[in-house]
Amino acid sequence: MTSTRFPYDYRHIGKTSAMSENRMDKLLSYLRAVGEEQALAADTILFRQGARPRYFYWLLSGELRLIRHSKNGEQVVLQRCRNGPFAEASAFSSSYHCDGVTLQPSQLLRVGLLDFHAMLEDPGFAPTYVRLLSREVRQLRSRCERLSISRAEDRVMHYLAEKETVRFGPDCGTLKDWAGELGMTHETLYRTLTALERKRAIVRGSNSVSLPEPS
Repeated sequence: MTSTRFPYDYRHIGKTSAMSENRMDKLLSYLRAVGEEQALAADTILFRQGARPRYFYWLLSGELRLIRHSKNGEQVVLQRCRNGPFAEASAFSSSYHCDGVTLQPSQLLRVGLLDFHAMLEDPGFAPTYVRLLSREVRQLRSRCERLSISRAEDRVMHYLAEKETVRFGPDCGTLKDWAGELGMTHETLYRTLTALERKRAIVRGSNSVSLPEPS
């Protein structure tokens, strides 16, 4: 297969590592002891930009997104959560800086901020939560790096270098959703994918986009 070179070097990017189930279960056991479950329909506004945070949220199922609206009216997805903490930085902020929205029917656990702050003093909860935050910081840095890349092709390849495969469907989102996560319009993303496919830099399936197998 002919190699394709891009101006941006994304070879340093590592694959996303999952947190062990034991650690996730440990965090959830602490949160369930003081929190309450909440079921939300799709397209529900969990909170608005500027509102005062009252809860720490942990997504159990479904999908939540942090959305910021640009000056030209476009939506930029700052966080796409399918499991785990959502808008966790707001637990230490006086107001939300984005809108929190459900993409699909979602089940979440919410914990009052006073209870959550008290849990951070617990030697059983705190170290495990810090490990989780470390993983979140790495992913955020990668996302910030990606959004700073000017060329659309390089931005897509940067994402695939980390995730390997993007899937679409009822439980995975749409091409338009992915465009928002990449910080571009879906028209731009569609043209970019067409160009990358012609260069044999990606493989497009009926419901997926992935990197080609090494030759």
